[in-house]
Amino acid sequence: MKRHAILASCLLVVAAHAGTTRAAGSEPSPAATPTPPPGQPVLVTPTPPPVDPTPKRALIPAGPARGGALAAGEAMRALSLREGEGRLMVGGRERTLRPGGVLGKDVVKSISPGRMVLNRPAAAGRPAALVVVDFDEAGRGRTRVYYGPEAAPTPLPEVR
Repeated sequence: MKRHAILASCLLVVAAHAGTTRAAGSEPSPAATPTPPPGQPVLVTPTPPPVDPTPKRALIPAGPARGGALAAGEAMRALSLREGEGRLMVGGRERTLRPGGVLGKDVVKSISPGRMVLNRPAAAGRPAALVVVDFDEAGRGRTRVYYGPEAAPTPLPEVR
């Protein structure tokens, strides 16, 4: 008996709202749209443009060419670093570098335990740069590039 009472009340709710629903995409009749009082803003929403589902080809620019210490895809790992000399594995080949040596387009400025500093000459559209590579205990490098008009750090005043 309770089921019939619940079903009957649901049907009454549906019947009460039957006149207020409309099919998706159908527009209300102009007579059903209330007109606001004079001087009140009117909210009008335009219909969205049709969606074109056909796939399109997009081109993504590769960005500026990167010139520097390594060619694309080459890896660099420190085998040993001491004051003034470093043994590195560069692109699968072992290299020994000293200040004044060349690594790609960069010139080695200094080598100390755990760090190598390089000078990168100016290139098309880029100023000269200072490249600092810090190596961890496993020999993996973390590279930071400092661009500037002179590409040299400003000396700090001496502390007395």
